[in-house]
Amino acid sequence: MKWAKIISVSFLAFLFGVILASFSAKVALPRMMFKEMRSPFDFGQTLDVIRERVNAQPGWRITAEIDQRAAILAGGGRDVGPYHILKICNGTHAARMLSAEARRHFGVMMPISIAVYRRTDGHTYVSLLNGYTLSKVFGGEYEPILADVRADMEEIFQFLHLSFDIFQ
Repeated sequence: MKWAKIISVSFLAFLFGVILASFSAKVALPRMMFKEMRSPFDFGQTLDVIRERVNAQPGWRITAEIDQRAAILAGGGRDVGPYHILKICNGTHAARMLSAEARRHFGVMMPISIAVYRRTDGHTYVSLLNGYTLSKVFGGEYEPILADVRADMEEIFQFLHLSFDIFQ
């Protein structure tokens, strides 16, 4: 009887822990995985500043610019307002990441996507993946490469006071 009680209490504690961890992850992960910053500029100016800053950062270039609003409307979707996605790449960092066979799958995350959009509050926002969280999730050989990418991103987006960390 005593063992049945211990097993029952242990199971309930385990179940409670799983539920609590799942809830915590659901609440915290979106905030930890993405950085969203309000731009001090309007939509067009924000795009211009990002283009200038990417091109000024050694080794970086814009590989594509997608007018997501136009793509959505062309596909029959409803208007989401101004929304562009910039794809940016640094050849040196990309070569370091993809040179090892074991890291080639990471190409699905490349080039880096930057979303620029206007929300219903009338302000323009910029969002991207949180480089700090990515480097910690992958760790190992990924971490020094992602740390270099993260430093460059902080420089490019300095005008937005971007600082990659886990909670900010």
